[in-house]
Amino acid sequence: MEGAGYTRWIQIRTRVENDAVVIEVEDNGVGMDEATRQRLFEPFFTTKDADRGTGLGLSIIYAIVRNHDGESDVESEQGVGTTFRVMLPTFRDR
Repeated sequence: MEGAGYTRWIQIRTRVENDAVVIEVEDNGVGMDEATRQRLFEPFFTTKDADRGTGLGLSIIYAIVRNHDGESDVESEQGVGTTFRVMLPTFRDR
């Protein structure tokens, strides 16, 4: 995806929505297919070479978010990019 006129970017957005803090990280990278997206949060699943990662990062994030009563989601389209979204409750009633 690199070439003349192509600039990689990442956007990070935060907001409060329905008593939750929403954190979004969006990029314009290569995106991923549906099969990859379905396995994304599995421990040890990776699309990287063996010397570049263990496949634990996203599964750890998923566990931390769930342990804090949050939710996570990912939208991705090949050739367009990916958006990761984490929603954490604000616990205003506590």
